[in-house]
Amino acid sequence: MGVRLHEVESRNVTFVAEHWPVFWAEAVGANILDVDGNVFVDLTSAFGVALLGHASPCVQAALRAGATLIHGMGDIHPPAPKLELLERLAAFSPWPDARVILATGGSEAVEGALKTAALASGRPGVLAFDGAYHGLTAGSLSATPRAHFRAPFEDQLYGGVAFTPFPDPLRDATPNGADALDAVRSALISGAPNGDAIGTIIIEPVQGLAGAFDFSREFLEAAREAGLRVKINTVALKGFNEDELFRLSAWCAENDMDLTFIEVMPMGDIGNEDRLGQYWSLKDLRAELEGRHALSDLGERSGGPARYVRIEETGQKIGFITPLSHNFCESCNRVRITCTGEIYTCLGQDGHSDLRAPLRASKDPSVLEEAIRKAIGLKPKGHDFDYSRQTVDGRVARHMSHTGG
Repeated sequence: MGVRLHEVESRNVTFVAEHWPVFWAEAVGANILDVDGNVFVDLTSAFGVALLGHASPCVQAALRAGATLIHGMGDIHPPAPKLELLERLAAFSPWPDARVILATGGSEAVEGALKTAALASGRPGVLAFDGAYHGLTAGSLSATPRAHFRAPFEDQLYGGVAFTPFPDPLRDATPNGADALDAVRSALISGAPNGDAIGTIIIEPVQGLAGAFDFSREFLEAAREAGLRVKINTVALKGFNEDELFRLSAWCAENDMDLTFIEVMPMGDIGNEDRLGQYWSLKDLRAELEGRHALSDLGERSGGPARYVRIEETGQKIGFITPLSHNFCESCNRVRITCTGEIYTCLGQDGHSDLRAPLRASKDPSVLEEAIRKAIGLKPKGHDFDYSRQTVDGRVARHMSHTGG
């Protein structure tokens, strides 16, 4: 089928090789059935398009509900639901006065990102990495180094894109990907091949056919120097790191990084460590911080439990996650799914439900949806963590690493 496709489709659209591409016949949930009867698990969610699963009932219901208006006229006569969607999307943003661009595909999304970054930075140049693929429109193709796609249009593409190897410490022969980092730094200093200053870095650690890459600390530092925001999370431990936290705060301020403090939770077998002795209420930490700096409460929310303040002297943003001194159970919207298919609806409870069995039992997504709804219906009112009686109440046997934070 690949040969047939190659004969009728423009040569720069679909990459065709001996065993590529896989031609889909049916897709339900996370499973893909190809034309040869093979079943695959789609770990990419169709490159992020099917985050609710393929053939999601809620997506199909939304399509049926909108059948009376198939399309509007975009930026001339937009359909009314577009406004509601934009408002809801903007509300998710942690930034005030957020603006939204709707895209019909990855190429268009990259185009919007390139334009936004150029306007924000005032520098039109772009840094992209060898092996990446960003799309076939003019801007996105300019940031795609693959000759298979670029060659027919090379003379038409923007010349302000520098390509360097991805700084991957696992693949680079030099420590921490030093050679690749030097290439990144050199490009950021010297600019793009046409002389334009670089204001955009396109980071794509999962590059499909080119492989998956890991970040090194040195690369993050180089990227931060180029404008990438970095936030540090740290657990406040009395008698362990309390003398380091304010130095950490100062270091983050010096390096233009945000910082979030987290109260220690009694999770897992901790051996000889004493969680009760380590507990430090962030109310007390904040009071000490206020003794050193002027703090202003911020109304912004990131979708998680953190509450934020700004240090007026530095402009630095500090977050506080307080599961004990000021728990947020009543507003908790989190569930956690492990790699083995267990769904935990509370970080501070051991109760969980199995999703692997219904996922394997049927291709019908409603079976899995029913299992998820049933599990969420069992979500407890909150955790039982409590240090107030000078005992560690509410301890759970599960380690934090089992589900993540």
